[in-house]
Amino acid sequence: MESEVRRKIEVSNEGIIAQEVRISTEYIKLEQLLKLAGIVGSGADAKAVITGGEVMVNGHVELQRGKKLRPGDYVQFEGKKYLVAEE
Repeated sequence: MESEVRRKIEVSNEGIIAQEVRISTEYIKLEQLLKLAGIVGSGADAKAVITGGEVMVNGHVELQRGKKLRPGDYVQFEGKKYLVAEE
């Protein structure tokens, strides 16, 4: 299943809050989100950072590549925050 992803950055007076990743489907798998949003370059890279415990979903370390993300979920990686949103 392919998703169309669009990105938007939310900014406050204190700086960037989160980069919004818009999806046109009900959900997107964590591994797909990392690739499609340009966070990692390949599926192998996504697998490495996820299984290495470097990715957080909604404030908790997530080790499942296939974790389903829905609008409203947050992903954090390398100090940056990404918000899954409806298109």
